[in-house]
Amino acid sequence: MTPQNLDRDTASSDRRWGSARHRRAQSAEQDQAAGGSGRRQVRVADGESATGSIEIKRLPQGRARYAYLRFSVKGKTVNKYVGRVAGDTRAEQLRQGWDLARRNGLLDQR
Repeated sequence: MTPQNLDRDTASSDRRWGSARHRRAQSAEQDQAAGGSGRRQVRVADGESATGSIEIKRLPQGRARYAYLRFSVKGKTVNKYVGRVAGDTRAEQLRQGWDLARRNGLLDQR
């Protein structure tokens, strides 16, 4: 086993991708940043809505962080660029991402 894989292999089960506890924690993090689960609804072209998430990305050679709105339509994942975020913490960056998505008219405001 290589040293870089040690942490991955010994990670607690609740932190592993795909575990129910990890999915609930991610959902709670997104809900809190958006201001509630009802504020995560994305307007979809056919008049329906989908539950979205904000993904924070950083380019390999840069420091800037960028927010993308992610949601699924008919089994396919859609990513839409939202804007640059500048918070010091992940929670701040997610909150900024949701605010930008709302201002850009990407969310269902029913």
